Amino acid sequence: MDFQIELKGFDEEMRGLEKFPQIAQREPTRAMEQPVYAVEAEVKPLAPVGVSGMLRNSIGSEVTTGLGGTIIGRIGSSMKDEVYPKVMEFGREPGHWISPEGMESLIRWVHVKGLAGSRSPSGRRRGNQFTQLVEDATVAGAIAMAIYRRGIKGRHFLSGGFQRARGRVLEFFKAAQARIAKAVMHD
Repeated sequence: MDFQIELKGFDEEMRGLEKFPQIAQREPTRAMEQPVYAVEAEVKPLAPVGVSGMLRNSIGSEVTTGLGGTIIGRIGSSMKDEVYPKVMEFGREPGHWISPEGMESLIRWVHVKGLAGSRSPSGRRRGNQFTQLVEDATVAGAIAMAIYRRGIKGRHFLSGGFQRARGRVLEFFKAAQARIAKAVMHD
């Protein structure tokens, strides 16, 4: 007894599957870019501004292809060697001294915020530049001691931004899966 099977459309489906590697690389890259930009847009407004806005301005994103074609989306601060972004995200446990660079930034913050010194009736700060620096450093030292004793609560601007964008991120990846399936079957 002989059997014969005829599959209609089989050749077309096989040609679609031959295109799968190109489609599977193109669509996930596109799908990674959309959520990365969405998360970055949520993270930036949550990033602490401080005096200079340097942390917020350092927030950026990139999508790269790693070994084996792995697609990597990164969102974070370009301040790579700085402790500040990590402390602002996760906080700091009590018992850690502020670095000399951190102390300089804290003194500047005290000065810009006007937390030290006395003011004239017109609102102008009293004292010469050296006196003002000593006053600013004294207040910054007291703040540094409080941070040493109590630590710093994390601001969770990165994880918070991701949580805000999470629903959209999932939708972007679902849409990518649909585009891959459609492209394989219909291209």
